[in-house]
Amino acid sequence: MAKYVGIDGHSTQNCPGNVPCKGIFVDPNDQLGDYNLYLSNESHVQVATSEASFAGQFEFLTEVAPERTHIAPEADEVTVAGRTLYFPANGGAEGSTLNIWEIDSDTGHRLEEAESPVASFAIDDSGNWGPVALVPGAHYEFELLRPGRPNHHFFRQPFLRSTHLVRLNTSPVDGDAEANTHLGPDHAALVVSRDKEWWTNASNANNDRLEVSTSSPYWGDQPALNVLREEMGNSNIGIHLHDSAERPAVSSGEILTWFHEQAFQTGADIYMPAYAPADGTITLISTPRGRSDRQQTINVPNLRSSEHRISVIFNDYIQD
Repeated sequence: MAKYVGIDGHSTQNCPGNVPCKGIFVDPNDQLGDYNLYLSNESHVQVATSEASFAGQFEFLTEVAPERTHIAPEADEVTVAGRTLYFPANGGAEGSTLNIWEIDSDTGHRLEEAESPVASFAIDDSGNWGPVALVPGAHYEFELLRPGRPNHHFFRQPFLRSTHLVRLNTSPVDGDAEANTHLGPDHAALVVSRDKEWWTNASNANNDRLEVSTSSPYWGDQPALNVLREEMGNSNIGIHLHDSAERPAVSSGEILTWFHEQAFQTGADIYMPAYAPADGTITLISTPRGRSDRQQTINVPNLRSSEHRISVIFNDYIQD
């Protein structure tokens, strides 16, 4: 080991392994050796991958400043691979099948002309899948077929560049998250995540907004509602959304207590009407750190929670 970078972890005056080290922290009272970068306008998960953090790490490790901190997009195709894992144990989702479908970005539904998935992978105990060539800027659904269990659908923003580090987390049989999710044939259930904390009561007022609306010809439309409440705090990266059993068919926005008690997670009572087959679209609009000029939108089909699980993954960076 030639050099060591510690990211918002243990604070100490000494470098591990007696090698040059650099600490990257949110709290200016922390340190790792003598060379530290303080990002007080960021938060614990955010500093792992932010542009400022990357620049500091790159320059420390290479002794030259990076030429860019934005992702350089690829024009013709991107090659994508990763792992499908049971959360939180990180074991491979053995016995499942991952199908990748191109979708209409305006509706979240699969393209009408798509008779078969772009690619299909049998998942073994490693969880590995791919690689697969995808179109830069196109939207895809990652459909995980779990034998004897509801299918799990993952929706994320388009890939700008090739990566073999895509992680798709699903729950094990009898997992606590599913056990505490109210499921039914008439509403959808979502888990929305981002590798950057959702801020709801930041001191600098740069709070996030996450608006959710649903269209359904059968049930009628549900208007957009900001699901982030001030009392949720600033430490959550995963948000569980579903219709609570206590207030059926109503979007009260009330916090779902069990999920709010889990580390880095929270939840809100949101009614997203569903039908079989899906007859409409759930639209999620993220306004990151209050930047209304840089909104991010993901559309997904209104699938029944009794038969389907849905994960929506927003980028932690903002880039055209």
